[in-house]
Amino acid sequence: MKIILTLPVYNEEKGLGPLLEAFSTTMTQGHFQTQLVIVDDGSTDGTSGLIRAWSSKLSIELVGHPENRGLGESIRDALRRASEMARPEDIIVTMDADNTHNPASIPDMSSLIESGIDIVIASRYRPGSQVVRSPDSLCLLWGRARERKEFCLHGGDSAEAFSAASEDCGNSDGPAL
Repeated sequence: MKIILTLPVYNEEKGLGPLLEAFSTTMTQGHFQTQLVIVDDGSTDGTSGLIRAWSSKLSIELVGHPENRGLGESIRDALRRASEMARPEDIIVTMDADNTHNPASIPDMSSLIESGIDIVIASRYRPGSQVVRSPDSLCLLWGRARERKEFCLHGGDSAEAFSAASEDCGNSDGPAL
């Protein structure tokens, strides 16, 4: 099992380094295999140089947008590439690159995925949140999007971007949408 972390980045020179350090430390301590898919959405600061520097320490697949296309397209492109790389046992994690999501939560999220939960969504704004089994329709929606390599995103709190899903989510015979 591999953790595939997808990160959309745009001018994240300040937050990206500490995030990658925390991710690397957490994954090393947990003995996780990792792959990163970073979409640089036309950054004009030192983000791309920082990514190049980290690529000697972490396995990073860089997708570059020549100009800023927005968060939605960046996440879509990251998830598309991650789903192309992933094996059925892999876990795809999406989080913000500004160091506002804690990579230390990834081991717990992956444990939930390995226990049979298909999608885990974390929020920094929901104290006392509960774990609930995701509805089959949500899993099928993820699965169908993954199969077609189409990921539709809408606006909302960016905390929704911290999530994990089993790569084979949606490959069951659940109810049709």
